[in-house]
Amino acid sequence: MSSLLTSQTVVAEDWVGLLTAYCLQQAGHPVTLLWIPNPKKIVKTILLDGLAPWQEASVPDTKEARQFEFLLSQLEDAVSEKKGLLNLDIASAAELESAEQWVMSDVSQESDLQVMDEKVWVNLEPRLMSGAKMAIWRPDAIELSQEAFEQTMLDVLSQQEVEVFLLETLPEVRGENQRVHSLKSSCGKDWPIDSLMLTSAPLAQALLPAVLSRPMANSLVSFFKVYPGFLKHLVQVNGLLLMPQKDGHLSVRSKQPFESNVDLADAENQLWEALQEVYPEMGMFEPLESVFLSDDHFAEVSTTFENVSIVSADYAAGMLQAFHQIMQFSKQLSERDYSLQ
Repeated sequence: MSSLLTSQTVVAEDWVGLLTAYCLQQAGHPVTLLWIPNPKKIVKTILLDGLAPWQEASVPDTKEARQFEFLLSQLEDAVSEKKGLLNLDIASAAELESAEQWVMSDVSQESDLQVMDEKVWVNLEPRLMSGAKMAIWRPDAIELSQEAFEQTMLDVLSQQEVEVFLLETLPEVRGENQRVHSLKSSCGKDWPIDSLMLTSAPLAQALLPAVLSRPMANSLVSFFKVYPGFLKHLVQVNGLLLMPQKDGHLSVRSKQPFESNVDLADAENQLWEALQEVYPEMGMFEPLESVFLSDDHFAEVSTTFENVSIVSADYAAGMLQAFHQIMQFSKQLSERDYSLQ
């Protein structure tokens, strides 16, 4: 019985695709990466450990944790400063208990997570008008710079013998009988396809519209020009995620399902109004830019094309959880390969 695993062709435009290529290579697959950087991409910071890691039903095992630590050791330049995360969206006493148990677990024994009442957390963000009686404060919350991560990760992948090709435009898809057989670039280069990985919902929609049955957008991100120090920490409040940038910009995300006919300007205005309820001073700063995003956490084989898979990840759910999810999916693909031999 052959032990060779299926060659994987990963089409990527952001950090999710690069992480997917890395995980597939670590699982033993030969990997070809077609890197198509999106010029209109919204640059984000990525949480290392997610907003609420204690809510995750599945966590990395010891081997995955070691693999992730090794990856991080190669990405030192991508790690931003620790701003700390103030989570005011506390649903119940049960969640507080779950968070405290997470702190005491072996996996997270170095966490400095703290449960605070209102008298304490207001000292962290005194201008925040939340009304929340309790908060979870994580001073050890770490961000990764998406731009720095992508630059460094491309070097890491090249060193891991992943074939990397830089494309300026989307390739042409050729296939029949529910299989994709090849991709062809605008300059005429062909890549035969054994297994194809599309690593974002918009990318999947652009290449193979019939492959995606999920809604295109489930979050709205708006960017504001404030000033450095306006917001000192990452804040999750009233369903909004506020992430201050070093240059004085502030990104604010509202995550909810959006219908395809929702007007961007209306959604932007709703986010701005919700933001002013918790930070009245934000009324001085109008949104510079807003964009709908698809930030679901999933990895699955297409029901339309038998050799196509789709991977997506939520930058706010944390890179560790995305790594865990993609590694588990990579193992499933490997096990399927072995079962077919």
